[in-house]
Amino acid sequence: ALFGSKGDQILLAQNDQLAFVAGRNGKIYVLDLASRSIVYTYQLETTDNITSLAVADDWLYIAEGGRFSSRDGNHRLMRLNIDPRHPGFLNQIQQLYGLPKAITGYYDLAVNDGGYLGITAPTQPVTLGLKNKKKGN
Repeated sequence: ALFGSKGDQILLAQNDQLAFVAGRNGKIYVLDLASRSIVYTYQLETTDNITSLAVADDWLYIAEGGRFSSRDGNHRLMRLNIDPRHPGFLNQIQQLYGLPKAITGYYDLAVNDGGYLGITAPTQPVTLGLKNKKKGN
C-alpha cells in the first residue's frame, strides 16, 4: 500500500484451507476457504499497525509498525500458534525478543524453505523522497 506501508496482509496456511487476513486495530481474521466464512477473529493487544504476516511451520508471524506508527521503537514481532492439533491453536501467542529496536517498526517478513525468517526494519522513517537517506544494516 502506498500510504500504509504494509507488506503481506493475506496468507494461506493449513494446506490452503485457512487464510489469515490482517485487519485494523490489531485484528487478524481467520477465513475458512471451504465455507468462505470468517471462523475466528484474533485481537492483538496493540495500538500499532500490523505491517506484515508470514507463516513458518505452525506459527503465524506478525510484524508491527508502519509509516504512521509511533516513533518510540517499541514495536514487536509476535507469533501465533496456528497448529490445529495443538491445545494453543489460535490462542498461544509469543513475543520474539532480541531484535534491534526499529524506529518505525518492522515493515515486511519473508520465510525461506529452510525456516529462516527475514525481517525488514528501516533505520529512519520511510518517505517517498530519496534525498539524505542512510543505508540500513
